[in-house]
Amino acid sequence: MIVHSHEYDSSYDPAMPVIEIQIRRRANQPAITLTAIVDSGADATLIPLRFLRQLQARKGQTKWLSGTAGGRYEVDLYTLAVQVGEQQTHYLDVVGTEHQDEIIVGRDLLNQYIVTLNAPGHTVELSL
Repeated sequence: MIVHSHEYDSSYDPAMPVIEIQIRRRANQPAITLTAIVDSGADATLIPLRFLRQLQARKGQTKWLSGTAGGRYEVDLYTLAVQVGEQQTHYLDVVGTEHQDEIIVGRDLLNQYIVTLNAPGHTVELSL
């Protein structure tokens, strides 16, 4: 079993579960490594547009996104190759956002793994 482990980000109060991900347009291209918040309540993965522009990612579909604070807005989806550590690459339609600067990994990626949040130990583990 391959396990990817990462420390919580203690700059948040309380500490936040985060992981490192690599994103690229296609599996054979150079990647950008990002630290992403693990959000099991989010349906989708959100990536700020500045990173998508770096990759020259192409817009795909347009969908509607609703937030927990209310409101609904139109978003563009971008198909990316997303990888956690040395584990398998997953192709996801991620949401490109200008509304926030944080990277959020949602259930579209998390549901591919066994996810263990060890809050007392301040670690998050993803395993296959």
